[in-house]
Amino acid sequence: MDGIPLLIPPDDYSDAVVDISEATGISDAARIERALTTAIRYRLHRPQLRSEFGGVVDRYVEIQRSESNIADNSLQPLSLIAEYFNPTFFANTIDHRSIRVRNQSNIVIASSDEKPFHLSYWLYDTNDNPIEGIRTRLPIPLQPGDELTVPLQIKLPLPGIYRIDVLLVREHEKWFFENILLTRQLTVVDFPGASSPIEFGDHPGPFDIEIDLKESGNVFKRSIEFLKENSARELLALEIACGSDPLTLRFSVPGVKAIASDLALPQLLLGAAGRFGNNGIPDMFDFVCCNFDAPPFRGGAFDVIVIAAALHHMRDLVATLKMMKRLLNFGGAIVLVREPAKIAADDPTFLSELKNGFNEQQFVLAEYHEMYSRANIRPIYERIDFDCSYKAICVSQSD
Repeated sequence: MDGIPLLIPPDDYSDAVVDISEATGISDAARIERALTTAIRYRLHRPQLRSEFGGVVDRYVEIQRSESNIADNSLQPLSLIAEYFNPTFFANTIDHRSIRVRNQSNIVIASSDEKPFHLSYWLYDTNDNPIEGIRTRLPIPLQPGDELTVPLQIKLPLPGIYRIDVLLVREHEKWFFENILLTRQLTVVDFPGASSPIEFGDHPGPFDIEIDLKESGNVFKRSIEFLKENSARELLALEIACGSDPLTLRFSVPGVKAIASDLALPQLLLGAAGRFGNNGIPDMFDFVCCNFDAPPFRGGAFDVIVIAAALHHMRDLVATLKMMKRLLNFGGAIVLVREPAKIAADDPTFLSELKNGFNEQQFVLAEYHEMYSRANIRPIYERIDFDCSYKAICVSQSD
């Protein structure tokens, strides 16, 4: 490709296609035009550089619009719904940050097509030198109007300050520079090598749900011990999205009254029947069917709020944490257990749940810390079991 200019005046555009064809041996002129247009658009996504070559770019945008059949949203097929983008990374690693997007086009956006769609990014150093990002497949095809959380993989360079632009790319066709989903400044640092304050469970063998449940119960009991250091009164706990097997009931603690809540009444009835039979519900335990988007509880009503294996199903995790914080009494604690702390985008169970319509999401530890910061809470205890099951006790930033 030596001697072939990247930026070409409109009058010389056809000659450039011929030159590139001869230099590369590629006979498909349309393919060369698309690649050349993408290169020009990459250089021209800053408005101050567009004027000289805008006509060429706009001409081929119209061609791509008709070819890809994305209709009215051809230039902006995705919209950003949520992100928890912690901006600190370690150098020379591959890390993840999940972003939730909605397909606002009228076509299916999939990574399995002949011209697959991927999420990717461009990094820019302080001199505005670009680094093209690696690709991330969409776990499942994204139907028009649907939402999906995609764990974006990011390959980090040497330590320094960078800007990242996250966007969609259709391979062999174009980058959607008109549809930048997220722009952030990143700080890339050397790996500290210091010991982590997080506890890691030493469990030989594969994942064991009974052991993980037991460790979750221990974290709940630990939170009660923490609260009882400052109060001898009876404590009130709330469990959110408890399903048919509330953690607060399985690991009930003397002196703690608990309310288990869930949106699904059949789950609550099943839990009550399975645990209590015909003996009724003990005085220290109640079930409430409610939507946590509008919980029927007054602010500051609870000493501890528990959510087990459910936070990652929420559409907006920060909003959920803020709601939990609002319901906490002064000095209270939020307990998160059995949340994913490892990206396994090809895991068969994860993919099966997505295909069946469940809002499955995966996050890394840095993203939980970003959520905590935005919700104005902080962790006082963190633990990871089986290298994937995250547990934490959090309190208000002001406590």
